[in-house]
Amino acid sequence: MARIKYKNSSPYANTDQTSWYLDLYVDRNILKYEDDELIVITTKYEYKPDLLSQDLYGTPRFWWIFQR
Repeated sequence: MARIKYKNSSPYANTDQTSWYLDLYVDRNILKYEDDELIVITTKYEYKPDLLSQDLYGTPRFWWIFQR
């Protein structure tokens, strides 16, 4: 089985892989910008980034942009 080359923008870009599976996940470096906003996640949104996206942006489709 051939190895997949993930783009640098992929969350899996730094994660090693064997011929059968991805290894333990390795975070990629995400640059911080001056206009980034720190939001403390309350229990209402814990494990529910789609709900936070809905409340902040009016759509659940941006659930993936939140990082820890």
